[in-house]
Amino acid sequence: MSYAGMDFANSFNTNGVTSNNHFNNNKLQNIGYVPYGGGVGVLIYYNFYADVSGNVMSDVRVGVQTGSFTKANTGASQDISDNQIAATTIGVFDNLEHSPASTFTISNNVISFEYETGAPEWDGMLIASIYDGVGVNIISNNIAGTTTNEATLGYATAGYNVWNSPTTAGVTITGGSVSNANYGAWVNNWDGFFSPGGSSKLTVTGVKITGATHAG
Repeated sequence: MSYAGMDFANSFNTNGVTSNNHFNNNKLQNIGYVPYGGGVGVLIYYNFYADVSGNVMSDVRVGVQTGSFTKANTGASQDISDNQIAATTIGVFDNLEHSPASTFTISNNVISFEYETGAPEWDGMLIASIYDGVGVNIISNNIAGTTTNEATLGYATAGYNVWNSPTTAGVTITGGSVSNANYGAWVNNWDGFFSPGGSSKLTVTGVKITGATHAG
């Protein structure tokens, strides 16, 4: 068990910015499981900007997770792209960004469902707590969930789950597909937390959604 395959953050200088990092063409598998938490393939936090692309991840709880970005990137672009991710809870988790943080582009990833006993949820992508004028650009990703045994799983699956993201720039999803998830795109201000989240603005354009049992 490991908390993360790759874990990079400006933990001791949360006002610092790290740029021009590249995590490319790696294989990560069998990282973490329910009783111990963690299990992230690539974790980047506290303004640690990186290009995460071309990686293959399997049996991870979370494929790629970002968090606590509050400063603009001073280097090259920040992309999460062209990864193959088989995750038991979340494929890509883009989390907690405030202006003047730079907008992440999440594109051309292939994300699929893997079962894990006791897992609390499954989202192809979870976009949460994006504030101020920071946007999220999500382009041409292909997500395959599951609609079987929802009562056994204890949760409904979602291709895209957008929670508490009152950014004025909005969250934009363009192209790609979602197949066999209970929800294609689920926008909510609850998501199981103890207090309600803020209202989110989501634009979905040209996404092919098939096999959704609750709502496309």
